[in-house]
Amino acid sequence: MKSDSASKLEPVEIQHVRLRRGLLGYRRGDVDDLLESVTASFEEVWYEREALQERVHALLAELERSRDRDRLLGDVVRNAQRVADDTIAEARRTAEGMLAKARRRAQDVVADTQREPERLRQEIRGLTSAERELHQRFRAFCSILHDVLEEDRGEDDHLPSPDARRAEAAVPEADEAPSSA
Repeated sequence: MKSDSASKLEPVEIQHVRLRRGLLGYRRGDVDDLLESVTASFEEVWYEREALQERVHALLAELERSRDRDRLLGDVVRNAQRVADDTIAEARRTAEGMLAKARRRAQDVVADTQREPERLRQEIRGLTSAERELHQRFRAFCSILHDVLEEDRGEDDHLPSPDARRAEAAVPEADEAPSSA
């Protein structure tokens, strides 16, 4: 049997090889050729298997790195989502707090605005009361002043009477224009 050492022998082909027989058994040359072909095929398969094993190991290492990257990426995405959720929740809490504060302030402003007219009415009543009291005191002062002047008049007969004084005050002088009160 002659076979090309460059070609691979498949297990089925090895099983079906017919070796020629010689006097004492199989021919040595055919057996040597077969063994050489089987060895060459086995060696080639052996090297291919080692190369494939190395490739499998490289692919497994790459797969593990890829899984690690995926885990890290997943962690990053989960952390980013958690941070985003926390930020959104904090923003909502802050917004709700600001809104509640603004509502309270608006209610205070509205309440102050509603109380303002009553406060102003009370102030006006107080001023009106103070004005009445001032008028009463002024009348009392005028009355006392009138009484004092009457007493002085009795002592000073040479002074004009209050009626004469009022009449003089009522008549404008020639140079003055009449005043409208």
